[in-house]
Amino acid sequence: MMNYGDFKEYIKENILGELPDIYSEFEVNIRKSMKNNGMELDGLCIHGHDNISPVIYLNGYYEKYNDGASLKSIMSEISECYINNVEHRGLTNDIAENVMSYENIKGNIFSKLVNTKNNEYMLSERPHTEYEDLSVTYHIMVSKDENGIASIPISNDMAKVYGVTAEELDQVARDNMSKDNPMVIRSMGEIMREMIMPDMFDDAMSKEQAEEMFDEMFPINDDMKMYVLSNESKVNGAIWMTSPEALEALSEKIGGDFFILPSSIHEVIAVPNDGHGERELQDMVMSVNQDQVSLEDRLSDNVYSYDAKEHKLSLATGDKTLSQDMEQEHTLEEEKKHSGVKH
Repeated sequence: MMNYGDFKEYIKENILGELPDIYSEFEVNIRKSMKNNGMELDGLCIHGHDNISPVIYLNGYYEKYNDGASLKSIMSEISECYINNVEHRGLTNDIAENVMSYENIKGNIFSKLVNTKNNEYMLSERPHTEYEDLSVTYHIMVSKDENGIASIPISNDMAKVYGVTAEELDQVARDNMSKDNPMVIRSMGEIMREMIMPDMFDDAMSKEQAEEMFDEMFPINDDMKMYVLSNESKVNGAIWMTSPEALEALSEKIGGDFFILPSSIHEVIAVPNDGHGERELQDMVMSVNQDQVSLEDRLSDNVYSYDAKEHKLSLATGDKTLSQDMEQEHTLEEEKKHSGVKH
């Protein structure tokens, strides 16, 4: 059983042998990629004359290796992933040229929402807009399909070349997300129905009978309204909590003031401000973050309050973050990787 360092080196030295001959002269390297909340992943890059390459993160493949997958199957999976990205997602030489032209990429700019305190280093290198304890970053959509998205973060240097400010990027990103990845507001009851219903009926029970049973088991209480805010793709949908349009829509559904609970970078939950204690809600958010949300997907441990009269969202709780716990997780993950322990 190889440790993580040997595993990475093996992949680097042998991956070209798994690819078609047209890639035999390509260059292979592994570079650190900074992800959300300070996570560092090891990205495998295979490229020819240009410097554009899909980034294939090896950390997850090492987990598969520790769980019993053979090196042969992992190498095959990585090579297939690379070929699919290059040949079916349009990562060609044209991208290098297009990325340097603001007019060419303007329609593909989108935004993400991240925690400011936990991403200080990353934010120092990227144009961003602060929003309470969070920050909005900007990215270029390279391709999008059923397997996910390929994107490039906009750095300070890129913004200088484009001659644009964070404020200008923010407006472009908001215009794009409204038409390309619009907001979606769903009730918690609707989501529960979607999750549970498939397990409630089979050949012996019709869909109508299952729906009737669901309504009896989980009656909807209009006084306990809970809504999930995201986008159509359900990826990086928490950005919509920065939209006045989305906040007004939630207020209308809930009927006034409400709290926002940051479920993840992909979605947030809105609950009525009807007597719930902010600290109690914050304890719940922190517990869920710690136990159920991956480090990379965490948004914040704070709770936000929307004032329907003032049309304003603000922090409802203080800076009571899990930064220390996150640092401990980083340390534990590194120890596990380098010792070869399963994780």
